[in-house]
Amino acid sequence: MVVKGYFILYIIDIYICNIEEGMDIPMNSVETDLCPPEAPILCGKGTAARGICVSDIGQCERRTRNARPVARRRSVNAMGAKYGYIEDFLGRGCYFPTAELKMDYEAIYMDGQAVPSGFGFLTYNMWGLSVRPELEKLFRLRRPLLERTIRDSGADIVCLQEMSHFAYTELTDFIKEYAFASEVPFPSNKAERNRNAEVYFLSKYKPSRVAIYGLRGVLGYENSLMIIEFPNLVVFNLYSQAGSKYSPGQESKWIHYSRCRYDILKTIYDIIVEQYTGLDIILCGDFNFNLDGAVADWPEIEMLNIFKGTGFVDTYRSLKPADPGFTEDTDLNLMRFNQKLIEKHFRYDGVFYRGTGFKPADSKLIGTELQCLSAEDSAWFLDYVSEAKGPQIASLRGCQEDDAGGLLLPINASDHFGVLTTFGSVSVSGGKRRTLKVRRR
Repeated sequence: MVVKGYFILYIIDIYICNIEEGMDIPMNSVETDLCPPEAPILCGKGTAARGICVSDIGQCERRTRNARPVARRRSVNAMGAKYGYIEDFLGRGCYFPTAELKMDYEAIYMDGQAVPSGFGFLTYNMWGLSVRPELEKLFRLRRPLLERTIRDSGADIVCLQEMSHFAYTELTDFIKEYAFASEVPFPSNKAERNRNAEVYFLSKYKPSRVAIYGLRGVLGYENSLMIIEFPNLVVFNLYSQAGSKYSPGQESKWIHYSRCRYDILKTIYDIIVEQYTGLDIILCGDFNFNLDGAVADWPEIEMLNIFKGTGFVDTYRSLKPADPGFTEDTDLNLMRFNQKLIEKHFRYDGVFYRGTGFKPADSKLIGTELQCLSAEDSAWFLDYVSEAKGPQIASLRGCQEDDAGGLLLPINASDHFGVLTTFGSVSVSGGKRRTLKVRRR
């Protein structure tokens, strides 16, 4: 039976089968020995609780904030653990009602400025992670290119993802080039945030309010959402749950990341309905799923389609219908391929707009340029960053050979490409647009 609204499908049949390890999650719910005896039913991809083990079939259509059991692997996933893909929290729910959201930061400005009629808007996962010393050195090598890429984009409003305290410290002088930055210093309350990477915001225009929320994830850390309020525009800057079947060692765990991303989008949707109806809104960020993907591979597309059904426009896709627009592209981002040796061609990052006050005029990718490392730094990258060992070294993709015949390896500004959308004004008929009043503490 098809159910209208947020729940996609209600499964009334249970199929008993033995799911082999590594096998994809079936569309229908099944009984399997990979689930614990007390919860033997694995909820299918077509249910709200996809990937969760339950005792009763009806529970597959329920969302809960409590952790529930999941199907367990019979072998240790060492590759996944190296990149932070732990399995202790996969059964968590990621949806929270608006009233129960965890606010980590809020700043209100009585002198907030309206966004002008034309502006450039950039969303960019800057890869500021610093969880290992080699990532810190790699960031220092990338920093000049990263700064130049953002600066040369000409963006008036910049939404960043994966900002860390280390990256903020490295970018301090660059941040001062903008009239407004979301947090100075950053982070202002690290002890309250269960994450090493955060969303950040730079702008030529001062907003009326900035709020940051910690969103529960399934890998032990919180994801993050920033809401930026201007008098005539609201911006949602999202860094959503990471992980897919194309991530290292996650072929049989991807459904949990997908379920979490669906729930996070549902949370954002409810915030918009309850607080920002009738306002001009931009929803942007690193969504961590393929925005052009099929529902069978990315079930969270169903929730994104609900956004589109209420008027949200994918600015890049609407303006460039024939371009791939991959923001994770190992054909162009050779640094990314050389790190993990995994081919990826996905459009994870985007700018969505709903409103009547502005019109998307152009959209393009930024950060596609390469820069060759020196021979010394290329050797360091091979030793400390790349997964290539032995015969795999021959598969590395380089800029050029040095005088000694060695391969000079490339870097990009980030492991993602950014999306720059230029907005223009439109004439508004039928009365005034709704504007947002400044909130008082």
